[in-house]
Amino acid sequence: MWSRFAVRSRPAVGRQVRAVILLVEHDQAGIRAVAGLADRGKLRAHVSGTFPLAEGAQAHALGETGHTTGKLVITVR
Repeated sequence: MWSRFAVRSRPAVGRQVRAVILLVEHDQAGIRAVAGLADRGKLRAHVSGTFPLAEGAQAHALGETGHTTGKLVITVR
């Protein structure tokens, strides 16, 4: 269903941070497993930036550069 790989990155060392790469099958069981981790507070996503819908094109362009280190969030109000 899923594989887990622990990653020790330099910024994480000494900061009580653990980085883990999760490879999940894109089926119902995999999605439920990830949802369970999120429900228990065991999964947190890193957000690189938040953009209003009006700036969606800029967010998309930034994502296409390959230089972001987290998720880009588009807000709709």
